[in-house]
Amino acid sequence: MNARSGKWVSSMLALGVGVALCLMWRRQDILQLIVYLIGGLFALTGFINFLVSTHRRRNNTAGTGATFAGTTSGIGGMCIGAAMLLIPSFFVGIIVYALAVILIIAGLWHVYVLGYGFAPLKFPGWFYIFPVLVIVEGVVILCAGSVRASADVVVLMTGIGIVVYAVVSIMELVTAGIKGRKAITSEQSLIEEGELI
Repeated sequence: MNARSGKWVSSMLALGVGVALCLMWRRQDILQLIVYLIGGLFALTGFINFLVSTHRRRNNTAGTGATFAGTTSGIGGMCIGAAMLLIPSFFVGIIVYALAVILIIAGLWHVYVLGYGFAPLKFPGWFYIFPVLVIVEGVVILCAGSVRASADVVVLMTGIGIVVYAVVSIMELVTAGIKGRKAITSEQSLIEEGELI
């Protein structure tokens, strides 16, 4: 599995989890269900990151720092996911804080990806609005006691944040694909013109 297909799979998984949270936010057992959903998401995306970084290491398509970070985050994601699936009762008490932290980390990760992850491609400035909104949403959940006290509101906010995260990921992949094709086409045109001259 290459990096691009890994990002597509991760984005679609996140979109599914976000939509599920938005649809089921009023259920009585929603917090335990969230623990299972997020645990599964962590385990799957960790496994995908691990496979992608292993593939990159074998093919020497990324530097040692990038492969080390990918391998470490993959193993960490799998471990956290396994723990959430095996002992969900421990995580139910802290899930509200975990959801807020997940949103903040997801937003920060997107800011990094937009700035450096698709180099040398540059994204328009408005792309940064969405990850910043996800970060703000996470901070509001962490800091506003009245919001934290209402688990169903936190679940709905988290679902919306994860959907935004997934949609922005898909937009990044589509934009990177379009810009990459344009760059290849213009490079081929320059080569053909050079050959004609």
